[in-house]
Amino acid sequence: MGHVILKLIVFIILTILNIAFSQTAPTNTLNVKITVNSFKSNSGVARLLIFNNDEGFPGEMELAIVKAVTTIENSIATFDLIVPSGEHAVVILHDENNNNEIDTAWYGKPIEGFGVSNDPKSSFGPPDYEDSTIIFIEEKKNFIITMRYF
Repeated sequence: MGHVILKLIVFIILTILNIAFSQTAPTNTLNVKITVNSFKSNSGVARLLIFNNDEGFPGEMELAIVKAVTTIENSIATFDLIVPSGEHAVVILHDENNNNEIDTAWYGKPIEGFGVSNDPKSSFGPPDYEDSTIIFIEEKKNFIITMRYF
């Protein structure tokens, strides 16, 4: 009797382990290409931040779920990334002095260029997350963002 129970327990454990390790997790990431144009110069670097909610958007770099840096050539920067699928907002910073900060005037206006997905128009203050969101899906994997300078 004890031998049968032991075999049953071993069978159940092996079945659970087999199920757990044989299932593959669904792919929730995509390869996307983000091309950024209209940099005023090739100096410094282009910094990309991707946010999945409004917390920290657009300027708190540490709260971005994806961060990337690339060089600027001929006033264009290109990011080839693996990103989570779904709705996100993208921020591009032209870090001209490569100090890993968003340089602003004393009253808060950025003195380095920036670009935001969906190119929302904001007359005062930073753009809203909701106005800046794009959806990363299999059918839409190439995006263009235009830099702005004040």
